[in-house]
Amino acid sequence: MPTSFPTSMEFIPCLWSDSSDHTSNWAANDNTAITRGTGHIMAFNEPDACGGGQSCMSPQQAVNAWKTYIQPFAGRAALGAPQVTNGCQIDFVPIHWYEGVGGQNYLADFYNYVVAAYAAGGNRPIWVTEFTLLNPATEAQQENFISQVMPWMDNLSWISRYSWFMCTSDYNLEPQGSLCNADGSLSTLGNVYTYSPF
Repeated sequence: MPTSFPTSMEFIPCLWSDSSDHTSNWAANDNTAITRGTGHIMAFNEPDACGGGQSCMSPQQAVNAWKTYIQPFAGRAALGAPQVTNGCQIDFVPIHWYEGVGGQNYLADFYNYVVAAYAAGGNRPIWVTEFTLLNPATEAQQENFISQVMPWMDNLSWISRYSWFMCTSDYNLEPQGSLCNADGSLSTLGNVYTYSPF
C-alpha cells in the first residue's frame, strides 16, 4: 500500500493467487493496510478459471492458501470469498458479471445473477467487483444499463459495493464500456457512472 494513498479512501488488498510473488509480502502489506484503516480483505481472482487474468487454482490450493494467508486476518478485517468450508470465515462475497447484448435480456440476467449469488453465498453481503456489457454493446446501451442497475444496487442493503469494469481507453474487451478517455479524463460513460444522481 503506497504511503501516499489518500486517507479518505479505503485501500482493499486482494491476494490474487498463492504464487510466491504475491504471498511473499502479503502479511506485512495487509498489516500495514489494516493499521491505516482497511476493514476488508479479498482473495483469489477467478480461481476457477485458467486464462489471462485468472488465478487458476484448484479447490485444494484455494483452501490451503485461504487458511495460510487470509484466515489469519479474521476478526481484524472482513474476509471476502471465494466460498470455502471447514473453518474458513467468509464475511462477504465478491462476484463478476459479463454479458453481451445480442438479443438477450441482460438487465433481467444481471438482476437474477446477483440475487442467485446472494442466496448461494448464504445471504452474505455481495460486492459486484466487476461488471460490464460485452461487445457489441454501444455506449448508449452501456449508459442505459448503468442507469438501470446502479439505483437497483444502491437500494439493496446487501449489495455493499460495486465497481464497473473498467477504466482504460485501450482495453480491447469493451472499448465503448471504458470509464476513461485516452487522456485519462472521464468518458461520457464515466461521467454517468460517477456523477449521475441515482
